[in-house]
Amino acid sequence: MELSADIETVDQDAVAYGGMARVDGIPVIQLENCVGPMAPVADFDDPTALRMRFALLNGPGATPGAFAGVPLIALERTDGEPGQCARATLHVPAVAEFFGDHFSSQASLSGHPAYGQESGIGGSAGVRAFAPH
Repeated sequence: MELSADIETVDQDAVAYGGMARVDGIPVIQLENCVGPMAPVADFDDPTALRMRFALLNGPGATPGAFAGVPLIALERTDGEPGQCARATLHVPAVAEFFGDHFSSQASLSGHPAYGQESGIGGSAGVRAFAPH
């Protein structure tokens, strides 16, 4: 899977972005009109550990298979028009093992492209899923 992110705007308060996931060059998920708050990194993660992880990922890379992925989180479809749009509620657990991997100091579930595809709710929360060819 090839992942990309495009920063549209950024200021001291927020970042607006989009992104794409491709498999064998074919788009499978697109994030559109996403926004995230800007906050001090120390509020969410250990800055030293974060620098070390960045160096690992930009150097030799992480051990293959070390991250088992994020388990499927229930999405409840609440509205929409087939083929046009979908609206859903993502039921995020209060506690989950994977929270510590993403932000060690404060549990956070960032936009994960697979939610829309795995649930069949492509188009929810700025996520568009593409049908495989």
